[in-house]
Parts: sequence; C-alpha cells; structure tokens
Amino acid sequence: MSEMNAVYNVKQYILNLIKQNKLEYGDQLPSNLSIARELNVKTDDVYEAIQALITEQVIKDNFEEGTSVKSLPPFFYPLNELISIGQMIKNAGFECGTEYLILMSNQQLC
Repeated sequence: MSEMNAVYNVKQYILNLIKQNKLEYGDQLPSNLSIARELNVKTDDVYEAIQALITEQVIKDNFEEGTSVKSLPPFFYPLNELISIGQMIKNAGFECGTEYLILMSNQQLC
C-alpha cells in the first residue's frame, strides 16, 4: 500500500467512526498505535492523517487532553459531497425561499 493511500485510509477510518457516531463531539481518538495496528499501517501514516484532519478542523489536539473530535459546523459538507445551499437549509430543518421586503420612509406612507 502506498503511503498516500495509507494516510487516506486512516482519514476515512476516523471520519467513518465520527459518521457512525462511534466517536462523538469531545470524544478522545484511539491512540495512534491502536489505529495503526487495526489498519495495518505505520504510526507515521496515522500521525499524518490526524494532522490533516486537524487542518480540516474535524478534530482538535490539546496538549493536556489529547486528540479529540471537534464539533462540526452546522453545514459541514466535504468537497466530494457538495449539495445546493437550498438543500443544506432543508437538511438543517429550515424552509428555503426568497422574501422580498419593501422599505418605505414615513413620508411615503402619508
């Protein structure tokens, strides 16, 4: 397995844990060694994948607390899952549409 594929597989593994709610907001990630053993990759690949997910703001690293899942923004869609703004609004439980407002001064009301 090439190094880039290994890093990609680790990223997908962590993202799947989050999507399947096996890891939730604030949960600690498993150790780099345990992820490496489970996926049969080098710990360097796990470290690279974690750094990439930190850059993408999916997880956060705190010196005292370790690496944990960061809360997702309300409209989180990776580039390979892009959808329309209207669909994002509907998925968040709101109704999309356009409203036109006409603002009039007090003089125009008389």
